[in-house]
Amino acid sequence: MFYIPPAEMMSSPPSLSVAAKAQVGLFQNKRKKVKGMNTTEYIGRLVTEPTLNRKANMEEEHYWSRIRIAVPRKFKKDKEKETDFFNCLFFGQAAKYLCQYAKKGGRIYVRGENRENNYEKDGVKYYTVDLMVKEFEIIDFKEKEIKTEVPENAPFPPGADMQ
Repeated sequence: MFYIPPAEMMSSPPSLSVAAKAQVGLFQNKRKKVKGMNTTEYIGRLVTEPTLNRKANMEEEHYWSRIRIAVPRKFKKDKEKETDFFNCLFFGQAAKYLCQYAKKGGRIYVRGENRENNYEKDGVKYYTVDLMVKEFEIIDFKEKEIKTEVPENAPFPPGADMQ
């Protein structure tokens, strides 16, 4: 990776062409679009079937879903497959959409922020890291259920009884 100085520091040196200056400007604009350093992206497979959870407060209902995805590692030791597992949290309409269209074993792209949580259970303190999903895309959708059962007294299709 190389360093691109801010525009104020570049006083149009004679060695840069107009095209090069434009390219430097593009890189600087892309650098400004980064909103934070805590951004993570994964493409993986759902380990379990997603479930929709609901919590009702006074007059509001809040929906959320927690899934676990399996992401294969890029580099493998001794040709053995290694996989990492990550917890992901979805909220609101995103949770509803996920539970309606995603399936166990299906691929999904997620992007969000990592959040560390801790809790105590039976005197032992546990620490977890969850991905708070901001954007996602389902790659493998659920198949629509097709009814294959035909009742015994089903009528013939039109034109079939015209012999």
